[in-house]
Amino acid sequence: MLRRTWLKVTGLSAGLSSYSISQVGATLQLQVGEASDRPHLAPVILTAADDPWMEQVARRLQTRWPVGAIFWEPLRAKMGSVPKDLLAVQVDPDRREDLQKTLSGAEVIVHFIPQREDQRAEDRVEEASRLTYQLLQGATGAGVKSIVLVSSLKMMEPYGEEFLVDEDWQPAARGPEFALPEYLAEFVCREFAREKLLKVLVLRLGQIVDKFPPLEEARRLAWVLREDGLKALESAVELLLGPRRENLPWWNVLHVGGASPPSRFPVRRAERLLGYRPTPYPA
Repeated sequence: MLRRTWLKVTGLSAGLSSYSISQVGATLQLQVGEASDRPHLAPVILTAADDPWMEQVARRLQTRWPVGAIFWEPLRAKMGSVPKDLLAVQVDPDRREDLQKTLSGAEVIVHFIPQREDQRAEDRVEEASRLTYQLLQGATGAGVKSIVLVSSLKMMEPYGEEFLVDEDWQPAARGPEFALPEYLAEFVCREFAREKLLKVLVLRLGQIVDKFPPLEEARRLAWVLREDGLKALESAVELLLGPRRENLPWWNVLHVGGASPPSRFPVRRAERLLGYRPTPYPA
């Protein structure tokens, strides 16, 4: 009862204005339209369209499915690197009805927690929980079936190095580096899953790196090669768009890390559900 009450009374509304994106050379061109002009974006929708990591994921997913994106603030110059055929819309998190209209027809949302260097820590925490809740409210109203939450394996790092920390361990909510925004986003998603409103697949990714860390760091820290992270996200979307989705629990947490020898953060669940195989650490 308390959970249902929380879900009902903490909701806000969301809406949007629309932009289609095209590029000519290095110039980003925006075509502004009304939300009603486009009843929905695509079967796969990504959030935080101004995030560079999301842009890379969008390029990867676009090789297989139609992809759209939403973002929480006006487009910036760096959006010029977004694929030219990616449709993006700016979301006003105060008008739920228009957001639902935009999300209608989508089957999977891939949700990124926005990360901006100029943002205060307390604002990022508030934004992660509030916008995640508003997004999920809009998604359930639009009939979206599933969400992939891109979370952080960093929340498991505070445990002692002598432990093997898998998905059954609770996040270690301590230390200055604890991933509090991602933790709160997970909490919001878990409530929707418990109410059987959305099937949630949480991918706790290690820090994205482009080369293998030194062996000592590789054993101690949570990390994942960029290409391995992209493969995991692609496999997660494939799982939620396919027939195996029906047999999934409503709430699923997967660790996605690198193949450090030995790893503190086993990835057996990701191996089983996604076929995830991190690139072997060089001998």
